[in-house]
Amino acid sequence: MKSLLILFALIQTSLLNAQTFQPFKSSQPKRFENIDNLNSNHFFYSTYESVSGDTVINLQYLRESDNTIDVSGTSCEGWGGSIVPTVDTTWLGREIKYNALTKELIVENNTNEILAFDFNLPLGDSSLFYQNSSYNYYLRNDGFSEEFVIDSLDWVKTFTLWKFDLFDNIEPSVLNGFEIKLSENYGLISFIECNQFPLVEARMILKGQLYPTIGYYQLTMDEIFPWQVGDTLQTKGIISNMNWGTGTISHKIFSIQNRVETSDSVWIYLTIDEQVDYTPYGATNYPSPYNISYDNPIVFKKGDNISDRPNNMIDYEGITTFNDSADFCGYKSRYHITGEFINYCEDCDCFTPYDGFGNSILTNTYISGMGQTHKSVNNYGPITQNIHANLIYSKINGVECGDFAPLNLSEKTINLKLYPNPVKDLLFYEINEKIGGISVSNLQGKNQEVSLYDGYIDLSILPQGCYFILFNLENGKTSNAMIIKD
Repeated sequence: MKSLLILFALIQTSLLNAQTFQPFKSSQPKRFENIDNLNSNHFFYSTYESVSGDTVINLQYLRESDNTIDVSGTSCEGWGGSIVPTVDTTWLGREIKYNALTKELIVENNTNEILAFDFNLPLGDSSLFYQNSSYNYYLRNDGFSEEFVIDSLDWVKTFTLWKFDLFDNIEPSVLNGFEIKLSENYGLISFIECNQFPLVEARMILKGQLYPTIGYYQLTMDEIFPWQVGDTLQTKGIISNMNWGTGTISHKIFSIQNRVETSDSVWIYLTIDEQVDYTPYGATNYPSPYNISYDNPIVFKKGDNISDRPNNMIDYEGITTFNDSADFCGYKSRYHITGEFINYCEDCDCFTPYDGFGNSILTNTYISGMGQTHKSVNNYGPITQNIHANLIYSKINGVECGDFAPLNLSEKTINLKLYPNPVKDLLFYEINEKIGGISVSNLQGKNQEVSLYDGYIDLSILPQGCYFILFNLENGKTSNAMIIKD
């Protein structure tokens, strides 16, 4: 029995040494939630990674705060003024250092105090990870086992936290006995809020991660596009110039013609009708139409997130996201992306405007079930154009929202007839429009080479299976159908 225990200990030690258990990786955006406040979500998103010896350094994503700072006369004054917004360094602090050799994670709180977590502790040992004039906080290695991380089995190290006074008496704390868990493939899966620690003692658990994707990270493509055959959406785009008033108005009607789901993907085929109105005010040239647009078909992998970027994020490119702002028909916006003309300055830990003369601020808003509901361009500088598009009507699963705008579009129905279906070699078609071309694809989306003739399509070279045929018509419209090849 003793030999078996020694063998198990040796195997466990070998596994422990063979695995890196890196807490955070730049390639793995993570989403945590506060155990005591489930509406408080926190993200790890590396905006920059560097290596210094054995230490990997990640700069955590930036979030603009409500505070401003006067940087007059400093190197941070930049272009555009002296009062600039400051940065919230988020829950982990600005800089995250991990030494792959010593297995030590080092972060700083918002008063530049060090928190050092030793993940190389022998089983049962403890180490001091933070100390001030009143308290000591300890990290203890409590175990190593295989367990489920959300819904995936993985090897996990478990540590517990304990708070003591300077006389080694245990102090009341919500962190006492809290388990910090470090997974082999997913890094830290439970941790604490570091930026405001020790003023704030907050416990965090992993809610989702990308690459590999587990749990819930943000709004998924499945939630955005639940559209079924018969659903309809209408958008309105406007582009105007203050010198001439309204320049161009564009209406689009998106009708869901077909929806096909494979084991891992979704294909949504659209009929798109567009009407462009010009309102002349003496201008000789009018701006091009501006509106929300979608690929046809819309193709996405089940479970994919709409973006890699977390909510509330500002990075070097100036992308910000906001969560749950009211939008179309009272629905809550789940993902809102805005570009800002701001750069982060290391010297003052603040954002400074830069000269974006002639460039644009882009905004895109997505709502669960509604797709993209808003899109706009705000030019920066003397160009006084108003460019935006909005969802104005939807009929999804029989529920109508907004006001449909009747258009002067030709509502000629496209009549398409295919036979026989299932087909062996020759597929005959009848259609009341001129065909500009066709494309045939299998369920995986791979295009297939076929021969198109007047009145029929030769499918003899295709293997048995299901295929999509998309007819591109000369009037700009499309029509599609699914056929079975025997």
